[in-house]
Amino acid sequence: MQRRLMLAMVGIALLSIILVGAGVLLLAQIGSRQEAREDVSQQLDALDDLAADGFSPERLDQTLRRIGAAFSTGDVILAGISAEGDVAVITGNRPSPTELGLDSEQLAELTGGDQILLDDGRAVVGLRRVEFDSRRGPRADRLNAILVRQDVATIGRRAQLWFLVSAGVVLAASVVAANVMASRFIRPIRQIQTTTKQIAAGDLRARVEVSGDDELAQLGTSVNQMTEELDRSRSAEQEFLLSISHDLRTPLTAITGYAEALTDGATEDPVRAGEVISSNAKRLGRLVQDLLDLAQLTTRRFRFELAAVDVSALVADAVAGQQPRADEYGLQLTVGSTQPVAVVADAQRVAQAIGNLIDNALKFAEHSIIVDIEQRDDVVDVVVTDDGPGIPVADLPFVFERLYVTKLKPRRAENSSGLGLAIVRELVEGMGGQVAASGGQRGGTTMVITLPVADPVKGRP
Repeated sequence: MQRRLMLAMVGIALLSIILVGAGVLLLAQIGSRQEAREDVSQQLDALDDLAADGFSPERLDQTLRRIGAAFSTGDVILAGISAEGDVAVITGNRPSPTELGLDSEQLAELTGGDQILLDDGRAVVGLRRVEFDSRRGPRADRLNAILVRQDVATIGRRAQLWFLVSAGVVLAASVVAANVMASRFIRPIRQIQTTTKQIAAGDLRARVEVSGDDELAQLGTSVNQMTEELDRSRSAEQEFLLSISHDLRTPLTAITGYAEALTDGATEDPVRAGEVISSNAKRLGRLVQDLLDLAQLTTRRFRFELAAVDVSALVADAVAGQQPRADEYGLQLTVGSTQPVAVVADAQRVAQAIGNLIDNALKFAEHSIIVDIEQRDDVVDVVVTDDGPGIPVADLPFVFERLYVTKLKPRRAENSSGLGLAIVRELVEGMGGQVAASGGQRGGTTMVITLPVADPVKGRP
């Protein structure tokens, strides 16, 4: 790629040299031709005044030649034009044919006293009519005119040589500059390529050295951010696997132990053993169901039946379902606002999400949990607040991630999967809502589910 980039830069430089050189030559040629036309026109005007002084043809021809030789202005001679428009140079009153010729329109203009300018590419030729009286030898078969010929200036060999030399120097400098620029441009790309290969091989400690603030630097920063996110996700996944392995192993150990005791007849209380096995089996079932729900939600294969539902009724049902556990733990579980508010959601999934938030609050609350409803413009907030120790600020952005395991230990051991908050986020976002968490200044945690308000007429947002 570096070679192609360098060749492209050199090609652009070479094309620029060619275009600039051609443009300069063309403009110089046009300027020289225009300057020659102006000089010839001015000379014809000046010589017309000279011819008006009454010279004879022979003397006028000699005078014109001396003027041309003295000022090195090119050919300044007397010419004769035939009725057919052929132009001849008069020498000693005898015409000498030339290759010049006038068409009928030019001949008419010249006859009328106008000057004629001809351009053959290499020189500009100007003609202006001059008259002689009969005593000085007029010719009825031709039209006498002053002819001025001025060569168009061209770029000389020396100038062309200098142009070629300067073009070569510029081209060589462009090759060096293109090589340096291409190398500087490709170096960070190669470094990013090397780093991404290391990341693909599993080395999440690899980082791109970022310098500057251009697009490549921004790309390097994005790669570093991606690597940090992958590293954090890997750590979270490892912690999640450790946690989920523990959650699986604990009930399995209990089930296996009590099942072996029943089989061997080593237990004195079979009923208690059956209760333990049943409780741990339910725990395993809940864990497996949470994993299945989360897998379906994250792959967008979960279906929602959206309709206008009264969120206050769903809150009341969720609180009633968790009230026995709150009483068991000695916690006060209360509902704030009970005013009916319709939202667009799946009733069963909203109830599940609210229940998961209350379930999470039951693990950490010290004395009370409050579930409230707040309406803001076209959305409704379901707010669950507890007076527990609160969530560390560093954990707040990640509490709803499915692989995140907080280091904050719950006050009460629960037979839960630890996936409740991740399921809440997937459920709420799947219904077009949002979920957020915050911590109070004096501890405690507030979790909010935001859902769109339903149109009271159509039952839609």
